Amino acid sequence: MIRILIVLSFVFSLVSAAVASELTVDIKSAIQSKYMWRGVRVSNEPVMQNEVMIKKGMFELSLFGNMDLTDERGNEGDFTEMYLTAGINKKIMSGVGFVKGVNFLAGMTSFNYPNTDSISPVFDESTVELYTGVDVEVPYGVHSKTMFNLDVDEVGGAYVSQDFFKDFGLARFSLLGNACTLVARPEVGAGWGSQDYNDYYFDADSNGISNWHTGLSLKVVSERFEFGPYVNYTELWNDDIRDNVRDDNQLMVGFGAGYRF
Repeated sequence: MIRILIVLSFVFSLVSAAVASELTVDIKSAIQSKYMWRGVRVSNEPVMQNEVMIKKGMFELSLFGNMDLTDERGNEGDFTEMYLTAGINKKIMSGVGFVKGVNFLAGMTSFNYPNTDSISPVFDESTVELYTGVDVEVPYGVHSKTMFNLDVDEVGGAYVSQDFFKDFGLARFSLLGNACTLVARPEVGAGWGSQDYNDYYFDADSNGISNWHTGLSLKVVSERFEFGPYVNYTELWNDDIRDNVRDDNQLMVGFGAGYRF
């Protein structure tokens, strides 16, 4: 609760300084065959993931919840993870030489794990991370997104991710009176963990690249809504990590939908 109050205080200070702009609320929900997070297989059974994001100008506030859909861990129908994130997403550069645009991101996330008595203690202790990063758009609409996450509470380590993705508009059409685009997004990326981070989540006594991943999503997108399937493949990279887990590669499929108010 104290961690949540800290994040909320941070949020209120940001919002109070925000310039006048339109407030938007995005609600998203997805069903997945399993839950993968930074190379960690959190659940090997189907889950439902829900997120509410409020945006005002460059300021963002989001609440994410993961619900187990089976009794694999004795938590069917329960939320086992709740993330509260507050931060900024600001475009700081556009149309400068090779770079088409740069967005700067920074903020704080509070991780909480209710209803997890039967789960590994790794996902039992609440913690807080600070994050910062950049999303760079280069020619042909390719994005390079780099994020640095520093745990300042329970874990005390750092995690760095690097992802590349591009949206392909495949078709335009009308659906229920709404102008829609069929968008395909292939992506590939990798994650690096510090020694403290890898030791906490994988019991691995070394730093280094912890995982690489690739995926493809296919979405129908309009001004107000989006929906479609996606698939992701994740493989653990670090030898010390691979020695300490049962399965070092995972395939996950899902279907998501969202609406913007």
